[in-house]
Amino acid sequence: MAISALVIVTTTIPYKKRNAELSEEQFWRDVKQRWQEAQTRARVEGKATFIYLTSRSKREIRFEYHTDSGKKVTEEVLLPKQLHVASNEDMVKIYKNGYVSPRTWSFVSKATMTNYDMKIQMGWGGYYVQKTAVWGFPAG
Repeated sequence: MAISALVIVTTTIPYKKRNAELSEEQFWRDVKQRWQEAQTRARVEGKATFIYLTSRSKREIRFEYHTDSGKKVTEEVLLPKQLHVASNEDMVKIYKNGYVSPRTWSFVSKATMTNYDMKIQMGWGGYYVQKTAVWGFPAG
């Protein structure tokens, strides 16, 4: 009985960690896709996009812009359950010329023991994500 429990525990923990890693990777791919769409909208169509970081109830990154007819379009990227916002709620605007004010949004994953700092770059409107380990564990 004890051996069965040990086998279940030792196989379940790596499985859960791998699922958490995959959901975090998918989250960052989705954010990248939406962000690049916002950059393209700014450069090609001359349209601004507002990007909101929400932490309390919705736990999402929300992208909002207006179509030529004035209709507001909202697209959300939900944070995986194990990923938490470590920053205050915030808003970034990608201006119609592609400019964005610099700042850092921070996230922490309790499942993969990883800190993510999303460093939004001034001028060109891009960002990069810096991963560091939490509590002395190896990052992700």
